[in-house]
Amino acid sequence: MISWIIILALVVLAIFVVKIKYVKHKIFIIVLIFLVLFVYGSLSLINSTHNLKINSTENFLESANIYYSWLGNTFDNVKIITGKIISLNWTSLKKNFSTDKINNTLKYFEK
Repeated sequence: MISWIIILALVVLAIFVVKIKYVKHKIFIIVLIFLVLFVYGSLSLINSTHNLKINSTENFLESANIYYSWLGNTFDNVKIITGKIISLNWTSLKKNFSTDKINNTLKYFEK
């Protein structure tokens, strides 16, 4: 029931965003909507995976500890993936098509 209320609130907020005139405000609200969806989705995933109940302070602190460790591991994984992508050899073994095309075009006009 709670998830439908949150989704309905986000839809109403999205309709409100469409009515806003300034682009900066639209971008801010869209980023805020995605941030709320990310936090809500990740919290529900963590709570359903670990069967956590947030009915006391100890359980809440345990849930927060698990969530922050999960979030930290996620950012560490993104950092590792980004580093591996950057270190890839992005040069082609074949000739660059666009460079050959430009050279052929220049030769055509030199004639």
